[in-house]
Amino acid sequence: MHFQFSHRLKFVWLPLLALAVGFGVGCGGDSGGDPKPEPTCAISAVNTGLEDSWLTDDDDVSIRWTQNGVPSTVDIALLKGGQPVATIATGTANDGFFSWTQISTGGQDNGSDFGIRVTGAGVASCSSEVNDLTITDVNGCAITFTAALDTMHAGDTFDITWTGFHTSGSVDIELWTSSFGNELGRLVGTVAMGAVDNGSYNWTVDSFHNSADYAFYRFVIRDPGVPDCETASDQFAIIDDEICEIGVFGPPTEPSWDNGDQMLITFTASNSSGVVNLRLYAGNEWVPGGIIADNVNLVDGYMWTVSDFGFTTSSTSYNIRAADAADGYCIGESDRFTINP
Repeated sequence: MHFQFSHRLKFVWLPLLALAVGFGVGCGGDSGGDPKPEPTCAISAVNTGLEDSWLTDDDDVSIRWTQNGVPSTVDIALLKGGQPVATIATGTANDGFFSWTQISTGGQDNGSDFGIRVTGAGVASCSSEVNDLTITDVNGCAITFTAALDTMHAGDTFDITWTGFHTSGSVDIELWTSSFGNELGRLVGTVAMGAVDNGSYNWTVDSFHNSADYAFYRFVIRDPGVPDCETASDQFAIIDDEICEIGVFGPPTEPSWDNGDQMLITFTASNSSGVVNLRLYAGNEWVPGGIIADNVNLVDGYMWTVSDFGFTTSSTSYNIRAADAADGYCIGESDRFTINP
């Protein structure tokens, strides 16, 4: 009798226990614990890579930042002295990158105190910025030559003057020959490279040994950072009584040479420093590695062990050029010769 009661109790108790356990598990599953908090806006490390200076006609500025995708869009502003002055983008994707193609100063003066701020759309307190950026407005860049021109003598000084508008801040000044009809002829030499665009450059007149006679020239002033922003002066004359000249001799004694032959190179010169650098040319092209010798005394001449520096073809015609060590525009050139491959 006792065994039967215990047996029934066992089978009644087990379903109740299972029901209780199931109810407990179900309750726990429904609650799921504490809910996870929604992510909040996190924007940081705004940067423009390795670049921090642009002209307004450059292709683009690559703006990058670190983000977590919240919110889904951002607003990007241009700063000047830490204050917003223009909108770069509104509602652009918060994906960590934006290419700014319409570069501008926002109507502000050129300077190195620009910045870029990225702000979560609708979350003014969530932002990051980069500062100390340089932007230069070159829209409408123009240069006007202003100096009065007359006949000059080599060795005199002359103030080259001009006015610049929306330049990049520097100019190159070149001397060109003047051909018929006051047209530009050929480039004679560089007067200045990367000169500050302050409207004036004091030049020691130099014909670059172009001609000892009364010859006509023109200045060209251009902005190296802005294509087609340049001007040319009217023509003027330079008289140069001290033209540097160098004669190079040696190859004419034998029109054809073998690698390893000994060639004695001799010189004549006037108004030269007396020291030259020797280079091998194939026609008008410098032979790669073709450094024959540096700082050669003109009086002594130079004994050269002939070498084509691995450049020879059967039809190559060579010449030796001697450039004055103190004046790269004073150049002498030998007659043509061949080096047998």
